[in-house]
Amino acid sequence: MTLPIHRKSPFWVGLLLLVTFARANAQVAVSEGVTFDSQAQTFTYKYAIDNRQGLTYIDELIIVVGPGFYSLKPFPPITQTESPPVCHFEGTAVTGGIAPLQGTVVGWRCFIPPGSYLSGFSLTTAAAPASGGQPNYFLWTSQPYGFPAVGVVAAPSLYPPEAIPTSNHTLLALLALTLATISWKLLARGPAG
Repeated sequence: MTLPIHRKSPFWVGLLLLVTFARANAQVAVSEGVTFDSQAQTFTYKYAIDNRQGLTYIDELIIVVGPGFYSLKPFPPITQTESPPVCHFEGTAVTGGIAPLQGTVVGWRCFIPPGSYLSGFSLTTAAAPASGGQPNYFLWTSQPYGFPAVGVVAAPSLYPPEAIPTSNHTLLALLALTLATISWKLLARGPAG
């Protein structure tokens, strides 16, 4: 015995929402590989945008290259970039973003229509691929306004080791040492008279 399912039942509404959500989030950035040039000691990161199943235009590809680090001058620097003909490299920027997509980013401005796959994005730097599986890219669309995709691609980490934030314990120890030094110097001077 089969039960008739009314088209306005929660099952059909839920199924429609699931299919719509899955299709709307079908845009992805694709890591097409990382190559190492042993002579130049540089890594080249290649990307594409797969919008074949997407429902909206993609305006921008943003990749986090300095998670939690805010600087317009990444180190090591990006020595070369390439863009597909319909895109241009926007350079380095800083963003508050949405955790964990915060820090120094690089981006390409594009106009990628639904139903297309576009490759040809690349950047070259001396920085090796960052480890970890935290999301490090997002695609941006202005119609509708938002992030149709967030995910993980192979990307460099362009911040110097000394720029890694220190723990609160280290900062407290430095503060205590500074206050102790100031107190010692004041006591060594003797009472003000």
